[in-house]
Amino acid sequence: MNRALALFLLVMLGLAGCSLQPPLPARSDWAARQETLAGLQSWNLSGRISVRTDKDAVNGSLSWVQDGEQLEMGFRGPLGVGGFRLSGDPQRMLFEDSKGEKLVLDEPGSALATQLGWDVPLASLGYWIRAMPDPALQAEQDFETSGRLQRLRQDGWSVDYERYVLQGLVAMPGKVTIQRDGIRIRLVVDNWSLGPGR
Repeated sequence: MNRALALFLLVMLGLAGCSLQPPLPARSDWAARQETLAGLQSWNLSGRISVRTDKDAVNGSLSWVQDGEQLEMGFRGPLGVGGFRLSGDPQRMLFEDSKGEKLVLDEPGSALATQLGWDVPLASLGYWIRAMPDPALQAEQDFETSGRLQRLRQDGWSVDYERYVLQGLVAMPGKVTIQRDGIRIRLVVDNWSLGPGR
């Protein structure tokens, strides 16, 4: 085999190798992803969460089950200490702490902040953890060169997407950091499920 033919084969093999790589999502693909996720009525995740404020730091496991407007969220601290469950809809939720004490929250966002001692962007959180802007708020968005959302700013909060994972053909956040005024919430998602039976 002469050198010219060998060089040609090496170039062709290199090009073939490049074609086997999955294409990076374009901005239009990201817009289509947003439409797909916005249309989902059911989804859930499980992972680990840490919260750091000027006065305190907590960490533990988080589960989130969304079915239409109905939400069920569970937080479990180390050895079960400091856990809580939250269930209901945006207008009214039931808060249950690790001791079994229950409280009805008629204004869930502000009432939950009172219970936990730190501000909770509850109304927007379900959008942000899916890498979607809250449609009720003005948004500033920065994208990676690949077209994926890298940073989102809404209502004074900064949301950074440090890693994505594929759930089927959909890119979902694997690591998210949410910050504002001395509060930092970091979420690492171990498992996503999009829609019933998916």
